Amino acid sequence: MSNKRRIKQLQQELSSQTTELNLVHEKLAQRSYKLSKATLQELHYQEEYLQEQVNDTQAQILEIESGDKAVKSKWRLQLKLVMVTAICVALGLHLLLHLFS
Repeated sequence: MSNKRRIKQLQQELSSQTTELNLVHEKLAQRSYKLSKATLQELHYQEEYLQEQVNDTQAQILEIESGDKAVKSKWRLQLKLVMVTAICVALGLHLLLHLFS
C-alpha cells in the first residue's frame, strides 16, 4: 500500500477514534454522578484505551511522513551525486580531447 493511502487510512482511523473518545468524555462529564462505580471504571478504561489508540495512530502517521521525507532527501542526494559524476566525466573527456588534439 502506498504511503499516501496508508496516511489517509490512518487519518480516517484517527478521526473515528477521536470521535469515539469525545463521546466517552461526554458520557463521563454528563452522567458521572448517575453512574455506578463499575460503569465509571469501565468508561475510564475505555477512555485510556482510546487515548492510547489515538496516540499510536498519530505516531504511525508521523513515522510514515518522516520516512517519506527521508526517502525523498536520499533520492535527491543520489541525483546530485549522479549529476556531479556526469559533470566530472564531461570535464575529463573535454580535457582528454584538448590534450590529444
